[in-house]
Amino acid sequence: MLLAVEDVQWLDPPSVTTVGFALRRMDSEPIGLICAQRTESADAGVPLDLDRAKFRPQVPALGGLSTGALHRIRARADGRP
Repeated sequence: MLLAVEDVQWLDPPSVTTVGFALRRMDSEPIGLICAQRTESADAGVPLDLDRAKFRPQVPALGGLSTGALHRIRARADGRP
């Protein structure tokens, strides 16, 4: 399963609490997560309090992604080349 959250900064507080709560408890489940967060600086921190998760999130600073790039990311998450 792949969960994609675009503009995570606009989630309402109950959604942030619920999604963050569930994701922080994942450790061996085959779940992928892609979050897009618009920020003013590259040092915005980890969304959804995932810095407290059992896994180590990777937080690269990126510009906007095209639809094609998103499809390639999804294909790699599914194990396809």
